[in-house]
Amino acid sequence: LSLHDALPIFANHKNIRKIYLCLDNDTAGNAACENLAEKIPNDKVVMRLRPVKKDWNECLTAGIICFGFFNNF
Repeated sequence: LSLHDALPIFANHKNIRKIYLCLDNDTAGNAACENLAEKIPNDKVVMRLRPVKKDWNECLTAGIICFGFFNNF
């Protein structure tokens, strides 16, 4: 789902209070998370789920099931 498509959903569904961003744990993923977090309406809590490896697929293939740590934006 693109941010363009998601923003109207956030506006029309006031019951959505938390947004979880689950992008890669690399330079591009970190920059994209910051960019996305800035565009999400201020009435939402934005949380980042960061994989402990480079991306979620590497975690899955390594048998890692934990999320690492959370970041608030």
